[in-house]
Amino acid sequence: MLKHLLVILDTGKVIDYVLAHAARVAGSMRARVTLLRLLDQPAGKSRFVDPVDWHIRKMEADAGLNEISQDLRKKGLQVQIAILEGRNPEHVLQYAQAHEVDLIILAAQTEGVSDLLHSLMKRTRIPLLLLRADGKTAETAACYQKILVPLDGSQRAEVTLPLVATFAQNCAAQIILAHVIHKPEMPRRAPPPPEDAELIERIIESNRIEAVRYLEQIAARLPGEVETRLLINDSVAAALHGLVDQEGIDLIVLSAHGYSGTPQWPYGSVTNSLIAYSRTPVLIVQDLPSSDTANTEAVARSGKVR
Repeated sequence: MLKHLLVILDTGKVIDYVLAHAARVAGSMRARVTLLRLLDQPAGKSRFVDPVDWHIRKMEADAGLNEISQDLRKKGLQVQIAILEGRNPEHVLQYAQAHEVDLIILAAQTEGVSDLLHSLMKRTRIPLLLLRADGKTAETAACYQKILVPLDGSQRAEVTLPLVATFAQNCAAQIILAHVIHKPEMPRRAPPPPEDAELIERIIESNRIEAVRYLEQIAARLPGEVETRLLINDSVAAALHGLVDQEGIDLIVLSAHGYSGTPQWPYGSVTNSLIAYSRTPVLIVQDLPSSDTANTEAVARSGKVR
């Protein structure tokens, strides 16, 4: 059960869209909400800040958050506000850990949040709900009626299942479990001979039979309405993007890595593709242990990760 949501707000029209999602999640989970505003340092090379100007800006930010919180409280939500100076991800994470945050919600494309998002992705094990508004309004923030859960057969991918079950139960949502069978690659200039083509088909069929059994076992462990989708494609990411559009998915829940993921990278290639290009909300659960997450950040700081 999610008990505390941290909603990172930035300026702009996207705020209403983010708030609409946060309100729906908090309402269905009966979770309390913290609205967090990151107050930028004044632009310019000077290290000195006019204390009067800074105080005025902080008061304006506080007034804006209070106005938003009052609107949310009218919907029956428990809301508090917080302001942090600057965009230091360490300060955000320290706040989240100190206040036992279960989920961080933020826009994926809002100006100035992108760097923060990437920093949070490297550092935190708290699940992230990323929203890409792209001109959407609060009215278009649909309830989560269909939740897509990509699985590749690994225990790392299954780390999402407890959270998926929570969302499905509290949002009365349908769960769609998806597995993509990647066609074996045999690079060559000429078409493969018949015996090689037959071997590829046998491998695909063997994987298909095992995947059907696997998805049925996972489906039996989950509450409510659960359906499965089995796809065969040269590209796992492309297949999932297509499935999202075809099924009208409202929320994608997946782990940061699959079975081939390495701790060197905070997120795998499929997850990165969904973060970068999906117009559907993406909820990401970090599968790495805390020690590996810390090592990933250390490598990133050293400049070895690009």
